[in-house]
Amino acid sequence: MKTQFRIPPLTDRDFWGEVAVSPIYEPVRTPMRNILENTARYPSMPRATDYLAAKRSNDRGRVDRVWQEERSRLAALALNRCLRGVEEDDPDDRLLDWLWEFVTQPSWVVSAHLPGNDLPTSGDPQLDLAACEMAMEIAEMREALLPWMDSISRTLSESIDREIDRRVLEPYANGAYVWWDDAQRREVNNWAGVCAGSILAACESLAAQGFERPKARTRALDGLKIFLENGFTPDGECDEGIGYWNYGVGYACNGLQRLSDAALGEMVNLDRLKRVADYPRRVHLFGDTFFAGNDSSLHSSAPLFFVPWLARVCESGWLAAWAAKSGVPGARGFAPINRLIRALASPSSISGQAIEEEFPRLLQDQQTGFFKVETTKGAIIACLSGGNNAERHNHNDLGHFLVAVNEKILVPDLGAPRYTADFFGPNRYQSLPASSLGHNCPIINGYPQRDGKDAAGEILSWSNDRSHPLLSLQLSAAYPIECGIQSWRRTMEGFESSVIISDDFSVNPNGKIAHVVWFTEKPVISVEDGRLSFVLGKMVCHVEGDVRSQIMEEINPEDHRLHSFGSHSLYRAEVLFLANENGEVAFTTNFEIV
Repeated sequence: MKTQFRIPPLTDRDFWGEVAVSPIYEPVRTPMRNILENTARYPSMPRATDYLAAKRSNDRGRVDRVWQEERSRLAALALNRCLRGVEEDDPDDRLLDWLWEFVTQPSWVVSAHLPGNDLPTSGDPQLDLAACEMAMEIAEMREALLPWMDSISRTLSESIDREIDRRVLEPYANGAYVWWDDAQRREVNNWAGVCAGSILAACESLAAQGFERPKARTRALDGLKIFLENGFTPDGECDEGIGYWNYGVGYACNGLQRLSDAALGEMVNLDRLKRVADYPRRVHLFGDTFFAGNDSSLHSSAPLFFVPWLARVCESGWLAAWAAKSGVPGARGFAPINRLIRALASPSSISGQAIEEEFPRLLQDQQTGFFKVETTKGAIIACLSGGNNAERHNHNDLGHFLVAVNEKILVPDLGAPRYTADFFGPNRYQSLPASSLGHNCPIINGYPQRDGKDAAGEILSWSNDRSHPLLSLQLSAAYPIECGIQSWRRTMEGFESSVIISDDFSVNPNGKIAHVVWFTEKPVISVEDGRLSFVLGKMVCHVEGDVRSQIMEEINPEDHRLHSFGSHSLYRAEVLFLANENGEVAFTTNFEIV
């Protein structure tokens, strides 16, 4: 089924010679050269004021930078040494200093994960994402670089062992409480996959080097079982979105890849893994674009450090085809070396049969429908989503919809902003992207949606008839009772040449409903025969009903820390309707190609 993964030492010149000419290495070559040419002799590690910046100025980035960016420089230095091998005339002091600084820095934890965003407490290990990832990365770096390490120091490799044990493996093995693998929690999130997978990979790496850590290994395997069972919906859906699926499942696979076939079959529920692994197929729209609610972005290429392996284990032709179309390691910036080596160790050519996309389709747990309407002038893809407002990485977005025309998103999801220290707290829904105000969701008598498990949708009807697909949701629970809501039914239907979204409300008499639609381009607005139209190139969005007024607002992504749209403006339309004396309001939004 698979070959158990090992990190090849830099003395394996056959492997590293193949890496140097691998087509997967080609896109790494230029960023690696740039990093090597622009990396100082010594890294800039976090100072006390960098940690305290999270609470002083709501800036977590000053420590996140080291975790996510400076670590990439260390990876480039290490990969460069692996490609060159041990050279007696070049001790590579820059790599030595960078590695030493990372291994011995006061804490591997980032400020956003510390209580009160304060300074790390000396002698009190915190097993957060950054610390667990670091344990894996330097264990596997040791595995690759050991001959070089031993050529320059008798004690460096031993110091690495001790720091991994002291900071991560020993506290974890000895029962330190971490919320992310608490079996009593009904739900966990990507942390469980990232942390437990990283710890398992560190244990397997050290074992391959002659140092077994059985207690930490056993607990990490138990943590990954919790992740697979409780980190997703009952049907294996990832309500955190494709980006966090990549992160959590990817790092879980970092550990699982290192198991033997027998251990994998014994320790992992492969049927459940296959269901979780099928999630990207079920939310795929076109190209590298996916439906993604909550904090995830809409776009993702296949991360090659784990998708080819997962495709083989789960016998997934779709995952293999996704990986075959990617061609890049799939990491933020220059990847940590463990991810790069896994990607570079993948087959130089990944085969996967193209699979025709299934439309319409439904995510039962997230209450999300996917429609595709083929016309003589192109294709419309539309999604409508319900769910609840207590999902992992939640946005208040019941009833939100997306629309793409000819593989271009025209009615978008904003994704997450660049994270600040207070985004995961009481101020979360003051941020436009997390609020319903940042989605295609109505404002009812001035009220946006509320958060919480009780703010949940209900599927009223579903039809997967390809000639007339239909999804109807009852969504009134998304709003506080103070807004006067009694009922809100939103229905999406596919027709021969259009997708129509219908809204029916029951509110207090003369209530106000502001219908919101976001656009990625500035539409041309027209009103003809009482019908309001927004024209974006080949797409026309008709809003039909008793329109009382409409406004169009240009949104600068930088004003809201949005990072998925660059500097391109977004446009937010708000169309006002008034309820009649019976509290009834109805209107339709029709998307077609002209």
